[in-house]
Amino acid sequence: MGFLSGLRSRLTGSKHTLKEIDDETFDRAAAIVEANGDDLTKENIREQAEHLLELEEVDEGEFRLGVVQDDTEQSLADRDIIAPRKLKEVSNFFESGYMIRNDKFVRTLTIHGYPERVPLGWLDELYTTNDHVRVTQHIQPRDTGSVLRKLQKRLTQLRARLHKKHEKSQTDTHEEEADRDMVQDLIWDIILGETKLFDFAIYIEVVADTEQELNEATERVVDSLSTANAEAVPLEKRQVESQDALGPLGDDSIKSTQLMQETAIGTMFPFIEPVITDPEGIFYGFDATDTPVILDRYELSSYSKAIAGTMGSGKTFAEKHEMYHRLMMDPEIEMLVLDPLADFVDFANNLGGQVIRFGGDNTVNPLEIQRGIDDAVDDPFKKKLRSVMELFRIHFSAVTEQSLSKEQEGILRRAVRLAYLQYGITEETATHENTSPTIKDLLDILAEIADGGLPSEFLELHEDANNERVWPEIDQLETRFRDGDEQYAYQLLLGLEAFQKGGENDNLTGRTNVELDNRLVVIDMSMFSDTGQAPLFMHVMFDWIYQRAASDHDRRTQVTIDEAHYLLRREATTDMIDLFIRHSRHFNTAITLISQTVDEFIAQSDDQTKEAAEKARNVYNLCDIKQIFHHESVSNEMIDFHDLTPSEQTFLTTAQTGEDGGYSEFLLEVNEWSKPLALHVNDYEVSVLDDDLDPWEYLAENRYIDADDAGFLAAEGRLDEYEIPESVLEEADLDEVDKESETDEAVVEHADRERADVKTEYHERDISEIAEAGQGATEAADEGPEEPHEKRAADSRAEATVDQEDDLTTITGIGETYAGYLAEAGVETVGELAVADTESLSEEMSIPHTLLDEWVDAASTMGEPETASGDASSSTEVTTDADD
Repeated sequence: MGFLSGLRSRLTGSKHTLKEIDDETFDRAAAIVEANGDDLTKENIREQAEHLLELEEVDEGEFRLGVVQDDTEQSLADRDIIAPRKLKEVSNFFESGYMIRNDKFVRTLTIHGYPERVPLGWLDELYTTNDHVRVTQHIQPRDTGSVLRKLQKRLTQLRARLHKKHEKSQTDTHEEEADRDMVQDLIWDIILGETKLFDFAIYIEVVADTEQELNEATERVVDSLSTANAEAVPLEKRQVESQDALGPLGDDSIKSTQLMQETAIGTMFPFIEPVITDPEGIFYGFDATDTPVILDRYELSSYSKAIAGTMGSGKTFAEKHEMYHRLMMDPEIEMLVLDPLADFVDFANNLGGQVIRFGGDNTVNPLEIQRGIDDAVDDPFKKKLRSVMELFRIHFSAVTEQSLSKEQEGILRRAVRLAYLQYGITEETATHENTSPTIKDLLDILAEIADGGLPSEFLELHEDANNERVWPEIDQLETRFRDGDEQYAYQLLLGLEAFQKGGENDNLTGRTNVELDNRLVVIDMSMFSDTGQAPLFMHVMFDWIYQRAASDHDRRTQVTIDEAHYLLRREATTDMIDLFIRHSRHFNTAITLISQTVDEFIAQSDDQTKEAAEKARNVYNLCDIKQIFHHESVSNEMIDFHDLTPSEQTFLTTAQTGEDGGYSEFLLEVNEWSKPLALHVNDYEVSVLDDDLDPWEYLAENRYIDADDAGFLAAEGRLDEYEIPESVLEEADLDEVDKESETDEAVVEHADRERADVKTEYHERDISEIAEAGQGATEAADEGPEEPHEKRAADSRAEATVDQEDDLTTITGIGETYAGYLAEAGVETVGELAVADTESLSEEMSIPHTLLDEWVDAASTMGEPETASGDASSSTEVTTDADD
């Protein structure tokens, strides 16, 4: 204690006298001293008052982090540890020791037994606990020369021990052999400079207000370490001594050290990001520590995700990978893809999904309105009107390369309203269940207006319409028509010729006939990629999907939009996406937006208004998950938006692309954290997800399916259900399979006829003839060796039956290929298979153990001797006939 008191006097110099201390601070200091149970001396009050004044002098505007906020508080905390006012060790016979330091209960522990292997961050729970815990580590490098000498000595001892055991023919050498190999590897690692050794010690101080709280906190610390197979123990009879080993002194007199390699030392540090392993998550890739990141987008506030990367970077492959695994995990999920470049078509075909192509008889009605199941969206009718008007704006700007004039847009808006009123559809949500108008109805209304007609003259209401409710609104619209409107209506008709029958857009003129009858549906719009109509059809389909999601929340839906920049260029469509994302949880729908660069989300393009660019930026910001793949360059806007560090900028421009290698790299950003990842998948998944590969060819090349499987399917009549490669079909020789099948059927039919003839013969013969025949047969047997023809034939059939029963291919699942493998392993007959050792066969043939067990069971069943039921039945049949 003399050393600590002396150090305290050197650390704390008096800055204030009692006269300089104000009354309020003096009273607070006196109260604290009295509460601590200390004597109310001038020195104690002065020290406590000085402590309070030091805390008040901290700059309030200074940025403060951590438990110890600044240098002043650091010095005060160090003072209380180095030179506490009170320090008393308590040691009971039946309980772990502890200290009382400044009225706090304190216990120091160390790790006595370390696990053999630990993951990165295995002490995270210790550093993030809510208990008051302080951790001090001591790391001292070992001299390489002395370490090598000790390891060589240890290796010699292990070799000698093994030699003695071998001389005595002892077999319990596994532990010594493992130790020998480990020491040998360690020696080579040190010689090659691949590792270094350190003496490591760790001391864990637990602080609490009461003894009970201390014991409970200690138990939690011990339990958390025990989950990693580490044993934490208190320092018995050395609690006071441990104060020197703890920071800030750090003079380790305890010396509870363990020799460790530098890689093991690295796992002790708390500077490790937490592992991301959501229970229902999807594997996104490996981080820099080769730790898998398993993320569940449905656990985030927004289900939505944005993906950006150059062509060939791996962004489309990564989205397919997530979809593939989500489909396997969630049997109820529905996935819809808007695919303007047909990048997802082969993927859907490989998984047995549905591909909807426009250009044939598929029709979608852009004017269709569906009633939502609640009021999640304010005024859905107005939203639908905005969507329809945006559809025509896109058409005129993309095809006719001109925007609608105010007069044209006014006429068109009134015509759209009249089309809905014709079917009785208004702002009232109940009317949204009525039959919806079509673009053909709209074109007919424009044609009437172009001819100078008024709505009250040409409009015929649908049977769903409520006349009393609808006609007042029609009359009100009619008052807004003016002379000259005919000209604008005619101009509109000319511009909308593509929607007439036979036009480019006639797939949007009729009623919706598209039926979704699969969990994975890809809407292929690649036929419009060169016509300028892609944005138009993407807008229509997104609006259709949006309404579908808003009207049915029961099923979880995941929507993927490839080449999303087509939609983000338009302010109205971006508004729809914004609304979709904001209500993603409510709609139970996730949306993924894929584009070429991040700038297409956050920077204004030449063909985009400032308002549309701002809305697109907001949409990108709403996506909780952002996957950024390889970029040729990183813009200033991108750096500012993501606050990219120089290393992250370099990573994005040098990231591995899926096109150039066997994996792809990307920066994953999820809300407040980001990390570089590498997506590695197995060869079979590559064959499923890559458009240029065939998963069935992969299965054939790797012998997961062979000619035996094709032959079995052909015999079962199920070959058409699978896409077996031609190479396997040719090897299977299906013509021979068909012949064998026909032969088997003929043999069975012939045998049935023979049995029927024999049975008939028995019935027709007289009882006396049967008896005479039996007596004659007995005499013939006694007289000579002449063997009847029937007996020779029976013996021949019996031998053939035995040969057939010994044939391994008679067992279901064993074809010629597997029979050949078994023969090479020494198993050529059913009898040999029945007594075979499946474990050794499995290792020798690389055939699953469970499959061999099934074969052996089948062979055993076939090898069991049959009861004399056959003879008995014959005898019974004759006897019965005789009785008859």
